[in-house]
Amino acid sequence: MKGNFVFAVLGAFLLISCQNKETQNSQPKFQLSAKITGQTISFKGLGETIWTESSYSCKNLPCEFTLDEKGVNSGEKSPAVSMKVKLDGKNVELEGINGVKWQKLSYSCEGKECEFKIDENGVTGTSKP
Repeated sequence: MKGNFVFAVLGAFLLISCQNKETQNSQPKFQLSAKITGQTISFKGLGETIWTESSYSCKNLPCEFTLDEKGVNSGEKSPAVSMKVKLDGKNVELEGINGVKWQKLSYSCEGKECEFKIDENGVTGTSKP
C-alpha cells in the first residue's frame, strides 16, 4: 500500500513538473510592443531585451532598419533575437534573422497611428485610426 502511495505522489509530481515546463516553454522568450506615429516607430521591450524603449524615425519612406535585443541598428555581431523592419507608410514588414519562429511577417498600418505586438511566434495587434 505504501509503495502505491509513493508511486502516486511521484507520478503527480512528474505530471505537474511537465505541465509547468510546457507552460514556461509556451511563453514568448521575447515580446515587444510597437507604435507607429507618422514616420516614427517606437518599441517597448516586454520580454528579453536589454532596452526598455527604443525608436527609429524614417527620413523617407520606405525605410529599413535592424532591431535586436540591444536596440535599433546596434551592430551586434550575433544577437540572440534580431529582425529587419521595413516601413512603407501602409505596411510594416518584418524579416526574422535570429531567435524567431517566423521568416517573414507583415502588418497593415494605414492611418496616423498604429499599435501591435511582436514575439518569436508572430505579430498581433490593432490599428488605431
